[in-house]
Amino acid sequence: MRMSKSVQEQLDTILTDYLNKETATIASVFNVVGAETREKLKEISPRGKGSRSGEYAQSWTLKKTGKRAKGNTFGRIRCTVYNKDHYRLTHLLEHGHIVRNQYGAPKREGAQHRAQAKPHIKQAETYGNQRLLEELERNL
Repeated sequence: MRMSKSVQEQLDTILTDYLNKETATIASVFNVVGAETREKLKEISPRGKGSRSGEYAQSWTLKKTGKRAKGNTFGRIRCTVYNKDHYRLTHLLEHGHIVRNQYGAPKREGAQHRAQAKPHIKQAETYGNQRLLEELERNL
């Protein structure tokens, strides 16, 4: 009886060590790919004209979060790339928007003038997801 308990304890230790190692590997892959995605977004983001050019592109930030459940070694690992300073512009630039004149009406009465969409977030998201899968397959 004593022997089986010892084997069970050894097996638990081995599995816990393996799980901790794999969790650390996954977390490091998430951090690396998240940073790569942030840099990709900085490269492909639209830039304005004049003195404000590049402010939108430079304000992309990486946020690392993760929670562990009670009694569970493995938890959620999440990285979020978001625009810290110009978050209101992300949807407008990605999907386009109606251009209004100084009085709040569309530029020409009866016609809706739209600013051209400049999709860049979806492209970076696709890149990040693909890189994440590649890195996880390579490291695990």
